[in-house]
Amino acid sequence: MTQNVQNSAQLYSMETQIEGRLEKIDTHDKKHEFFIFDPLTNEGITCVFDKTEAREVGKIITKRVRVTGEANFNKNHKPTRIIVSKYDVLREQDELPKLSDLHKHHINITGGKDSFTFIRDLRDGSYNY
Repeated sequence: MTQNVQNSAQLYSMETQIEGRLEKIDTHDKKHEFFIFDPLTNEGITCVFDKTEAREVGKIITKRVRVTGEANFNKNHKPTRIIVSKYDVLREQDELPKLSDLHKHHINITGGKDSFTFIRDLRDGSYNY
């Protein structure tokens, strides 16, 4: 992981992934940016993308996405801009598995152990995967 500290502004950058909803695209005047919005803070993050991806990016507007790249962070450690190296479309919230699905399909994540023993074994490093 690379980290670059920039002098007096207290800004830094690092390779990271950011998730949010793609709600805005700007290709005006040689810009190639889209904006994803964090569902918790509703703050937008500028995502700079390669102009050859413009049509594909246009197809995923309003979708949940995960963006990977070199991101700039402000002094409050919030991302403000990312140079996109990769992006993935994510499933919508209502498409994700629910806890009831685990019960419905009889999925047993503890391997038959009671939760106390399972957690103890994980903590002690004696659990075999």
